Amino acid sequence: MQVIGIQPDFVERFRIFTSAYDRARSKEEKTFLTGEFLKRCTEDEVRLVRNVIGNVLHTSRFPLSNKLFN
Repeated sequence: MQVIGIQPDFVERFRIFTSAYDRARSKEEKTFLTGEFLKRCTEDEVRLVRNVIGNVLHTSRFPLSNKLFN
């Protein structure tokens, strides 16, 4: 089943992004990676990413990919 505006490969692209985000050392690098990822997303994917990162990113000290995929 595909949600309108969400591409079938979105989960895999998001998994790759979160892994790179976790490896980024500086705030600038994290910001750059986020911007580059969002450029390749549909509007619905951008909304989803912003909601997920906004709700999950600051909830604990674990890496983002651990919070989402484990």
